[in-house]
Amino acid sequence: MCGRYYIDQEEDIAEMRRILEEVNRKFYGTDALGAVKTGDIAPTHIVPVLRPDQNVPAGRIMIDLMQWGFPQYRGKGVLINARAETAAEKPLFRTALRQGRILIPASAFFEWRHDPDGRKGSKVKLSLDNEPIFYMAGISRTFSEDAHAITPLRRFVILTTAANASVAPIHDRMPLILPRRFLRSWLLDDTATDELLRLAVENPLRLTETA
Repeated sequence: MCGRYYIDQEEDIAEMRRILEEVNRKFYGTDALGAVKTGDIAPTHIVPVLRPDQNVPAGRIMIDLMQWGFPQYRGKGVLINARAETAAEKPLFRTALRQGRILIPASAFFEWRHDPDGRKGSKVKLSLDNEPIFYMAGISRTFSEDAHAITPLRRFVILTTAANASVAPIHDRMPLILPRRFLRSWLLDDTATDELLRLAVENPLRLTETA
């Protein structure tokens, strides 16, 4: 599962700085820019993502803003994750997987330890060694109920997969973090989608206890 993540905007992280600078340039003067979140990211926040640019010949990737969470059809709240293994089978996710694949840049994500009684315990920050920025696979789509919103943006969910050995002691699921060599394939190559959905996250993550 992934219910919180983190966007670090420190000046020495050039990759994230470039993303945020492009967001500022592209959305200057809009309500969406005023709503953009960095630091601790929670569901319903508006954040930067990467997606294919559908207005130019195939191959160009652009930075966009989207809102985290698909609206629930029953009751309140949003759906924030989709299982990579079954997303293609679910009507809510099927079209988004085919037409709305995105990448979500992050510096870390969070999970919570649980005591033997199942109660939530300490918060743990998980990040990759030697990679200040990584990219989580996501899918996005528009919803008719958002058409008249102040910031009518596409919405996204983060795809999750089975936890690797470093995450398993805390949770049995984790975000589908894609190696950099597969980032363009995820966005642009429809034939690679099934294989990438089954990709195991091999790189171990660093666990840092937080307050």
